[in-house]
Amino acid sequence: MFGTEEQQKIIPICPIHKTPMKFSEETGWGCKKCSPCPAVRDQVDE
Repeated sequence: MFGTEEQQKIIPICPIHKTPMKFSEETGWGCKKCSPCPAVRDQVDE
């Protein structure tokens, strides 16, 4: 795996499910399995 740090700045990776996350104005950050993602609420503040 290379460039993971660079990608995480653009597309956050769910620390629980290891899947790319998307931002929704309704639920905030979340991946396909968890929306909103409970682990990202602390990390992403935008």
